[in-house]
Amino acid sequence: MAILVEKATGWNLVYMERTARHPDDKHAGQISFPGGKKEDDESILACALRETFEEIGIEQTEYEIMGQLSELYIPVSDFLVYPFLAIAKKELSYTLEEEEVAEIMEIPLDHLMNPSTLRKKDIHLGARTIKDVPYFDLYGKTLWGATAMISSEILALIKRSM
Repeated sequence: MAILVEKATGWNLVYMERTARHPDDKHAGQISFPGGKKEDDESILACALRETFEEIGIEQTEYEIMGQLSELYIPVSDFLVYPFLAIAKKELSYTLEEEEVAEIMEIPLDHLMNPSTLRKKDIHLGARTIKDVPYFDLYGKTLWGATAMISSEILALIKRSM
């Protein structure tokens, strides 16, 4: 669930930084949106709503779903991600699931849209290195991979509507 929240300084996109507590977590320490594995009996939207509440403590009543974004396959975890875009109805107050979420980051759209924020570097995953990976520099933190691709789609939609 990608959530836009309006602050006094403008619109921000809400990210979470995952904890590095679980050695089996292929995405430990990475920046992501709330989300997770669908339970057998739930829809993909119900999953996104549940995971958003479980991970960052935001109730469905606090935001409005704008629509579903493009689905995206993540090879390293063998997940097909179905992201949704939402707009917060007011400023948000977070309750983190401390086993999974280290920090919440509200990143201004102006920062994300600044061309100097988009860079490339080598990403190290265990013994493997991926060369020249495009990423967003979030004030010294690296936003890359599926979350960066979803963010790029959101930015493209916003630019198109301007």
